[in-house]
Amino acid sequence: MKNSLLVTALLLTLIIIFAGCTEEMETINQPDDYPDLPISTWVLDIQGTAADDIWIAGQPGVLMHFDGTNWSLEDHGDVTLTNLYSNTTGTTFVCGHSGTIMKNSGSGWSDMSTGIDLNLYGIGKGPYGEIFVCGQGGALLKLNGSSWDNTPDEIFWISQNDTILRSSDDIESFKTINKYAIGGSDAILLVEAHPDSTHQYWVKGPIEASLGEWIIAGWTDEQAIDNNWLVGAEGQLYRLLQANDELSYVETSSPGGDHTNLPDLTDIWVDENNSCWFTSRSGQVFKRTPMVVVEEPDYALSYEDLTFDVALGTSLDGIWGTSANDIWVVGYGGAVFHFDGTDWSQQDVPLPN
Repeated sequence: MKNSLLVTALLLTLIIIFAGCTEEMETINQPDDYPDLPISTWVLDIQGTAADDIWIAGQPGVLMHFDGTNWSLEDHGDVTLTNLYSNTTGTTFVCGHSGTIMKNSGSGWSDMSTGIDLNLYGIGKGPYGEIFVCGQGGALLKLNGSSWDNTPDEIFWISQNDTILRSSDDIESFKTINKYAIGGSDAILLVEAHPDSTHQYWVKGPIEASLGEWIIAGWTDEQAIDNNWLVGAEGQLYRLLQANDELSYVETSSPGGDHTNLPDLTDIWVDENNSCWFTSRSGQVFKRTPMVVVEEPDYALSYEDLTFDVALGTSLDGIWGTSANDIWVVGYGGAVFHFDGTDWSQQDVPLPN
């Protein structure tokens, strides 16, 4: 009887604990199988324009700036901020949960109206130079001057039986945007067909991926087609290749495919030598230096690999740098690490109370 009472009390305690979990805990990231950790400061992305102009974003309401010497903290409440993008004019944008978008042109952050309350996960430049933001439920907004246009009625993809479907009805979430594609749940990859005078249409693009897989990050190089990459959440790596004037992302010697110790990738950054650097939920950083594309068989990619045990057991979620000797990674618990070309060092940054 005593044991039964103890079990009952334990079950009631667990029910109370889980009932108290916030919406932010449940939806902080996509996909949703991130480490089972209590809610805390979580730095989700890092972006900069130079070594003395770097922003990192996360939750709750975390925005930190590095001026080349010191980090300063801005507190923006409880909202989760998920992704950063800086354009060529010096304006930095950040998106987040509940339809949040803010911009900073050098004189501080200001809110931008989106007209939606969905969680937003990715922001970046699209195929024709427009800035898009994407997220939950297939949300896709385009920047039009100083406002964001919600464009679900103009977004379509073609299913396997060639049926044209509304993306907002069929996509769980978009996660990443680059010049050539928008990726997300179920390996959805949208590529923009050439717009006519009134509409921009998106179609499901060619990618060799398994149903259920998440495309969670990407890298864009506008000068070299074969230096464009997409990353799958389970370690798949896709390279953009061109054949007969057609572009297609092809899995090329992926870390998750040929190295069992390289799963759960979260972000990608490419240095000046075209080496790919990846963060992971394991707290490791991986460096892959492509050597040459071997077209037969299956576009195999020769490479050189390095593994760095930066913060084992800590989810690392964002990476950015100015060169192979100046790289930053960020992650759970407000973790910020810097690589000087030889060693990784944890940085002392101001965190919210």
